[in-house]
Amino acid sequence: MDVRRDRQGRLLANRGLGWLQARLASLPMPCPVDHPALPLVGQAAQLGRILTAMRGRRSVLQVMAGRHLTPELLRDAALQILNGARDPGRLSLLQAAAASDPLSQLAHEELAQDISLPLPSRLAFTADLDCQAALPRADARTVLTIVMQTRLGQDLADVHARLQTLLRQSVLLGDTAALGHSVAAMILIDPDFDASDHVAHLMKAQCPDGSFGWTLDSSTREQTLIQGGTPTLAVIHALHALTWRRPCAPLPAPPRLTPFRAAMVHVARKLADNPPAQVTPELIAALMRASISDLPAPTGHRGIPDRLEAACFGDATTAQHFRALARDSATPEGAWMTGCPTPLTERFPDAMLEKWIRTADDEDERGFLQMATHARRYLQRPTDPRLGQAARRVAARALTRAATTDDLIALVVLTDLFEPAMREGIAA
Repeated sequence: MDVRRDRQGRLLANRGLGWLQARLASLPMPCPVDHPALPLVGQAAQLGRILTAMRGRRSVLQVMAGRHLTPELLRDAALQILNGARDPGRLSLLQAAAASDPLSQLAHEELAQDISLPLPSRLAFTADLDCQAALPRADARTVLTIVMQTRLGQDLADVHARLQTLLRQSVLLGDTAALGHSVAAMILIDPDFDASDHVAHLMKAQCPDGSFGWTLDSSTREQTLIQGGTPTLAVIHALHALTWRRPCAPLPAPPRLTPFRAAMVHVARKLADNPPAQVTPELIAALMRASISDLPAPTGHRGIPDRLEAACFGDATTAQHFRALARDSATPEGAWMTGCPTPLTERFPDAMLEKWIRTADDEDERGFLQMATHARRYLQRPTDPRLGQAARRVAARALTRAATTDDLIALVVLTDLFEPAMREGIAA
């Protein structure tokens, strides 16, 4: 773009930002989880992070949208997601917020593995998806998400061709949001792309109040956040990509989440800070598994052998520490405690797997954990999504109630199963 068009683009983008900031400031504080504008608050927070990266300083939009993303709101959204909620408001909240605590990590993993969600929603939580098959029919928002998250893994010629098609269709249909998404994506993969004609179309869509209408023809009416939020966010993104144009690396892949380990450490820290009246060997063993160094003093209670074996199984150091308490047992857990070689079987028996899935479907937490404890004797990883969903709900319940030794041992078992280290040929 020439200097004059560049200045116009900055002016229009700043007017749109001013409109967004004013509408965000008018929302209730804190914003209730069922507020109809909440999905747009989440989208504004995501765009705010992008603008911060483009401009090299913290965006006002990120600050103002972030004020509505309170810890209580995010915690409630994570719990509802783990219980099956998939409404746009909660999804946008989880997409906009970092997985900074065990509960939100569990919700992020739940959404990343939910194949019923559209591709852009899943890509917010994982980059390990095959996007090539979806590309020929992908809409503008999906292509922009693919470009931002995984473009180095895509054939850029295919992406470029799809974006050229979307640009033409957006102008023909007069779709402001689609044109904004397409221009932003094209600039990311081709910084030298001439978008002058497309910017001229976007300029005509701005309303007198600074927002952008859904169609590219001139608009004369003012809009609420719900009416004009989506196209305004799309155009602001496109105009910033143009005016702050520079070679842009893709967003880093979402970090590998370890929600079960994080939940285990969280519950272990609560128990270490406020130990129960009876500090049993199995509690000490479970705390050691969570790498808690400041262990409470044992109270002399011998505990329950089955729980001690469950806490020690799979970790040679912990088992050696409690070897004096080992009992004669024919189970792999008992053999592990005594220091005998403990080979693991390759695959789950079909009958056992069916029973385990049935406990997950019936929400039988006790039966599910019993089967999970037994499943650690096998090298096979649990891959059925119903098992993962049930495990995440068990972990969420452990995080939201008073911490107990049983909860911590359950999290040790789930961590071993769903986030294992290399377990081939282990021996005490």
